[in-house]
Amino acid sequence: MTSLITREEALQLGRLRDHEDILALVERAWEARQEHFGDSTDMCSLVNAKSGGCAEDCGFCAQSTYAEAETPMHAMMEPEQMLEHA
Repeated sequence: MTSLITREEALQLGRLRDHEDILALVERAWEARQEHFGDSTDMCSLVNAKSGGCAEDCGFCAQSTYAEAETPMHAMMEPEQMLEHA
């Protein structure tokens, strides 16, 4: 997907301080959303089906067995439990 605005344009929009300019931006964003996607929304959620105890040693991840983080641990949920959370 091609970008609709350049990086510099996005940074300029992030620097807006005038209340009227910000309101105009929000209104235009609303119009663009309506134009491209209508009035519908989609919902998405994640279920932590297994927590902690992963055998991989990814240095950034608190789920690893080797991590020192105090991550709550539970075994893999049964499929029925996952469906309850869906």
